[in-house]
Amino acid sequence: VEPLYLQSDFLAFPELKKVILADGTDVVMADSVREALAMLVGDSPAGFPPVSAGTRDESPGLVELDQIQDAVTGLADALDELQNALEDLKETLGGSRR
Repeated sequence: VEPLYLQSDFLAFPELKKVILADGTDVVMADSVREALAMLVGDSPAGFPPVSAGTRDESPGLVELDQIQDAVTGLADALDELQNALEDLKETLGGSRR
């Protein structure tokens, strides 16, 4: 099992994007270990519901997680704009530090 992370320029922590699983003959990549395992074995292991590739269960927790991720992205964008505005103000006041 290998996780695939992306590091944002604005956030201090990486975001899990994909999971890569392999056995002796096959390699699969999916959004979660559950999905990758289902793809790797060709069916749903005991205890796991069937998962079709490329779909997500839109449970309330996942919806809230998506909303939080969107909010964090918005905050990062706003912080970047604020940083640019502060740098512009410093230049205007004669203290250029870019």
